[in-house]
Amino acid sequence: MIQQPQKNPCIRCGKDRITVDVHKEKIGGSLVTSTKTACPDSECQALVDLLLEKERLQRERLVNMNQQHIFRRGRKKTKNIH
Repeated sequence: MIQQPQKNPCIRCGKDRITVDVHKEKIGGSLVTSTKTACPDSECQALVDLLLEKERLQRERLVNMNQQHIFRRGRKKTKNIH
């Protein structure tokens, strides 16, 4: 049976993404292959990159807020113990 190539559409425009780079490295006893893909439309890819960066910053902000909340909650508990 012939294996069909996997579809990997752009999240913004739906065009099939193209392979930009393939990186192979040995980790432990396993060979790990990382494939970087991009939209063939460079303007669309630039917008996707901006969108992904915005989402990354939002996740980072939420993690920081959660860590601050946990820290403050822990400090309140120790204040009540004394």
